[in-house]
Amino acid sequence: MSTKYSAEFKKETIQRYEKGVSIKVLSQELGVSQSTIYYCWYWLHIEVNFQDFFDSLLYRIIPCL
Repeated sequence: MSTKYSAEFKKETIQRYEKGVSIKVLSQELGVSQSTIYYCWYWLHIEVNFQDFFDSLLYRIIPCL
């Protein structure tokens, strides 16, 4: 059975990871698998931020877009 987590919960978890709390510790504290935190939440977060960065960079290069 899958569990739904709020976007805010995921965001706070990723912020804690980026500040140095290990995936293992987060997983144990929150009861969420390590793979869910790292592969589902963290990499999705990176991809979204990368897309925003790429879009802003492209707009600077080709401002008429």
